[in-house]
Amino acid sequence: MALFERLTRQSVLRNYLRDARRIVAEPAHYLQRKRLASELSPPPLTIPKELGFVITEPKVIPGLQELQALLRSLAERKFGEIDFKAFDAGVKQGSVKPFYFNLIDRKDVIENPQMLTFALSLPMLSIVSRYSKVLPELSHMGIFCSGLDTGSNEVKPRGTQVLHWDNHDLGHIKFFNFLDDVGENDGPLTVLPAEKSWWLRKKTGRRFGTWPVRDDAEFYRYFSEKDLLPIIGTAGTVAFVDTTRCLHFGSRTRGTGRRRTFVLHYTKFADYSESRTKLYQDFNLATSPECRAAVSLDRFGEVAYRLV
Repeated sequence: MALFERLTRQSVLRNYLRDARRIVAEPAHYLQRKRLASELSPPPLTIPKELGFVITEPKVIPGLQELQALLRSLAERKFGEIDFKAFDAGVKQGSVKPFYFNLIDRKDVIENPQMLTFALSLPMLSIVSRYSKVLPELSHMGIFCSGLDTGSNEVKPRGTQVLHWDNHDLGHIKFFNFLDDVGENDGPLTVLPAEKSWWLRKKTGRRFGTWPVRDDAEFYRYFSEKDLLPIIGTAGTVAFVDTTRCLHFGSRTRGTGRRRTFVLHYTKFADYSESRTKLYQDFNLATSPECRAAVSLDRFGEVAYRLV
């Protein structure tokens, strides 16, 4: 057991072992997901493997333009309904990140099933499946806000403001849809392309472990600011990002900068995360049967929205 713990302390190896156990436990289910991925129609766009991300306009994704008014209205209403007493208490307890937090909850998803319908639509599943070579599982959803923490640009970056790779699963693909115009001051998601990120991991001894680059100075020993891409654009802008392969950070807002984004989180296995949902954090759809019951699912959606 001690040897196993030493081996799995390296996060990448731990994830490979975890995925292997999942596949061995349910081989027929995994093969079904591979088969369904191959049956999907060609996607409206592809995510280049060498980059690990793609940026586009909402009109490219069928059904997204029709969803924009609902998303922006919901974001505005929920922002105005923030319970600052509960919010501040969560910040003090460490359960709420003041620089990046979720505005919606399960009730909002149930009352606005169009969000889930879009997340499980064939074009969306085809985009992620083409990249991952397997039908993904939808794990989390949120409308996230950066910028309420007015002092976030005056302290050392922490949490997701630090350069990092997402962990726990080998196949995180996140979808971001801007609900506001996002500029340099609004804490944009900022990424290093996948191939450069892999080079950095090898160079710094992270081949089998993806611990964060906690000090920007370490990054700038190998790269310059021009190697990082801040994802900025007008409201409606879309990005798909492989956050397990692309080094990234976000929410480093400046002054009155603010960013609100509709986020969908697709994974190789949706049970990678804990089932507990905290206030103002993204909630786990895979442990929310009431949300699943709010939408009609085709045979692809039945598999992609799996309860755990």
